[in-house]
Parts: sequence; C-alpha cells; structure tokens
Amino acid sequence: MAPHIVIVGLFLTACLQGSVNYGAFAQVTGGTATAGTAGTDSGMTVVTEEATTYGQTGTPEPAWCHVCEFETDNAECNTASDGTPNIEYCTGQETPTCWTQLRFNERGNGYRIEAKGCIEVDECYEYLEYEMFSDDYMTCHGGEIPNPGLVCNYCCSQHDMPGCNDDFPWYITVNEPNEWDDALDAPGAGVGAIFANTLLTIISLLVSHF
Repeated sequence: MAPHIVIVGLFLTACLQGSVNYGAFAQVTGGTATAGTAGTDSGMTVVTEEATTYGQTGTPEPAWCHVCEFETDNAECNTASDGTPNIEYCTGQETPTCWTQLRFNERGNGYRIEAKGCIEVDECYEYLEYEMFSDDYMTCHGGEIPNPGLVCNYCCSQHDMPGCNDDFPWYITVNEPNEWDDALDAPGAGVGAIFANTLLTIISLLVSHF
C-alpha cells in the first residue's frame, strides 16, 4: 500500500474520534432535533468535534442523506419548504455515504453549499485523497477557513442514519455571518457583471447620439 494512502487512512481514522450518536433523528418523525454544537469567535463559526464525523468509510446499512444544492443557509438546506427534512434514500451506490460540497467565495467572507446528497464511498475517497495532498486544497481539511475560491468535498462515515451530513464536519471553520452574494460570488458572476456594464455603456452611447 502506498505511503500516502496509509496517511490518508490515519487521518480519516483520527476524524472518527469523539463522534456523537445522533440516535433516532427527531426530524424524520416531525421533531426538530439538531445534532452537533457550534461556537462563535471573531465572526467565524467553529464547528466542534461533537457535531459530526466525516471520513472515508461507507455505511453498511441503508443510507439516507440530506439533499440540496446552491444554499447559503445550512438549516434551509436540510429542510424542505413544507418543513420536512430534505432527505433521500441512496439507491445508486453499492457502498453509499453522505456527501457535502462547499464553495468558498473569492472575497473570503462567505460560502455556499453547492450540493448535499449520496455518493459512492470510493468516489468520495478520491476527492479526499486529492484535496489532502494538494497544496492548493489542503486548507479544505486544515481546521481553518479554506482559502478563497476553493470548492471542498466532505463525506461522513458516521453510520447513524438518516442524515449524517446534517452538519458540517467538525474540523473546518466557516464564515459567520455568511456574506455570500450570488450576484458577486456565483461562478461566472464577474463575467456577467462585466457584460452587463459593457451593454449599459453601449446603450448609453447609442442613446446619446439620438
């Protein structure tokens, strides 16, 4: 086994320490349980170790994962418009686990949940291995706010279902308040703004000649 694979395994094993048992997850039966805790410090929310466990191992039992995309509020991401949990049963994976992808804006003051859902554990392992050994992506898993502009992937190995990707992993820090603005931060937003400004300039010039 390659040394870097062993290191990844050790890191993921360390991530399993101090995990919490979510138990029955009250939201499924209409309750409002929220697993995990978070502390606030200098405008940043530090997700504590008790919040959830993320790593590489797939669940040996049927997986139910929170699903959403393009949300800036984690609670809204986890909850449907009718107040029920945004949870789906994983059917397309042989060894499923739950996945969260976060995009951190270029301005360094916000993030967006790009996606939550089910993922094959081997696919997630490939994400994690790449990010942990890439100089550009190491801050995704370094216990601090990831570098601006990064898209980071997290997969939970907690076997407590449903919805083990309810919270963010305990070892990352995210900006709070979250200052993500789709008009400024969404992919291509800058190009759109330049195009809009250029179009307005052209229109103004045309109008001025009449």
